[in-house]
Amino acid sequence: MELRIDVGPSIQLMRGLEEGEYDFVIGRLLPDSDAEAFQIVPGKIERVRCLVRHGHPLAGRRHVPLADLKEHPWIIQERGTPIRQAVEAAFIGKGLTVPDDVIATSSLVLMMALIPGSDLIAPMSLEVARLMEETSGGVLASLDLDIPIEVSPYHVITRRDRRLSPAAQNLYAMVIEEITRARV
Repeated sequence: MELRIDVGPSIQLMRGLEEGEYDFVIGRLLPDSDAEAFQIVPGKIERVRCLVRHGHPLAGRRHVPLADLKEHPWIIQERGTPIRQAVEAAFIGKGLTVPDDVIATSSLVLMMALIPGSDLIAPMSLEVARLMEETSGGVLASLDLDIPIEVSPYHVITRRDRRLSPAAQNLYAMVIEEITRARV
């Protein structure tokens, strides 16, 4: 058995699922997808954390308002991705314009390479931000924002017309168990 794990935006993962490239995905159903064609197990809402270098001007401050983040450059996923939509909605919800000094990338590696030597702000899921911060040796820090930023929930999605192999079924069950535990 060879286990393959791809990381990418939901549009890429869902297209791969539809084309039979994946047994299941953890992602979001696309607006043009036929929900009836899939078995969908609800996941959870993602919380967004903004990661910066430890010496960033906003690092260490408590309850940082979004307006203060606007004055700094950003490295963020492309337009239309869930995290970017959530960040932009948070700015708009506060009556602010969205950040315009932006590097757009879905590459976590590029984000991690650029943050330590800059004042870039990198929004990502809470879990990813924690992992990056904990393994950075004190180089990275999460900002304490004055409002929560949340992304629409992700789900575990399989095709109804495709039976999982025993190995895929075992992995699928483990993923469902972990997500169920994380929701509690």
